[in-house]
Amino acid sequence: HGQMDEETLSGAMDDFAARRADILLCSAIIEAGLDLPNANTILVNQAHRFGLAQLYQLRGRVGRDRHRAYAYFLVPKDVALTKDATRRLAVLEELTELGSGFRIASHDLEIRGAGNLLGKDQSGQIHQVGYELYTQLLSEAVEEISGNVSAQEEEPDLDLRVPAFLPDDYIGEAGERLEFYRKLSSAKTVDAADEIELALLDRFGRLPVPARVLCDLARMRAAMRAAGVAELKRGDGSLFLALSAHSPFDRGKLVSWVTRERKIFSFVRGEILAMRLPGQDPAEVLAAAKNLLNRFGTGSSI
Repeated sequence: HGQMDEETLSGAMDDFAARRADILLCSAIIEAGLDLPNANTILVNQAHRFGLAQLYQLRGRVGRDRHRAYAYFLVPKDVALTKDATRRLAVLEELTELGSGFRIASHDLEIRGAGNLLGKDQSGQIHQVGYELYTQLLSEAVEEISGNVSAQEEEPDLDLRVPAFLPDDYIGEAGERLEFYRKLSSAKTVDAADEIELALLDRFGRLPVPARVLCDLARMRAAMRAAGVAELKRGDGSLFLALSAHSPFDRGKLVSWVTRERKIFSFVRGEILAMRLPGQDPAEVLAAAKNLLNRFGTGSSI
């Protein structure tokens, strides 16, 4: 386009918009906001050379009306795609619904890197630690420089000895499994864990039992955090619960449970609450742990 005079360029665009021409041969400059509602198909040659955000913008040049549209990303058959190029094309294939822009941008940041915050580098090493951990570390560093260092929040210790994982035959790509493990481990609220489970259901279908258990454990950690429960562990025939030193929960209620329900509750080693399990099956253990944490009334049922 840059080599065409203004009159020739304007004439070519007018012809295409008025349907006097059926094909517009152009460079990637059309990604910048071109609006042609009549265009229903785009072919992008050498698609592996473009960034994810560019490909997303190019795809958005078609389908701007009520008619069905198609975007074809072409790669020469003799080209060996890099891992990043393959991921970019896979993300575009997966995210086709309206409102995908933010998710596309997040994947682009994950693939390309965030760059140097205080320098000129345009590509960082975010993929080595992941987006969530990267932003957490960045936030903590900024707080430390600003002199606003807060006490490190203690993570609850949850160990129920039940199978909880994302099976390989459910999520085949190791990087995607790692992404969801990271999201679940950083879920701070029950609602956040619920959203992650819905995302898994939406992208990969019905969750197998170990994946559902993994989401249950994320919800339980969030409930423990809200109630100030430091530990919840499975022992021989019982669950053992310990409150943190700064827990807002009224310890008198624990005494009340032990007093009124002696067949179920007891104290061991001081203030550690023991709850007898109804059985050793993983489903029974999970149900008992959920019921116990729901007694703390954090506002979100697990």
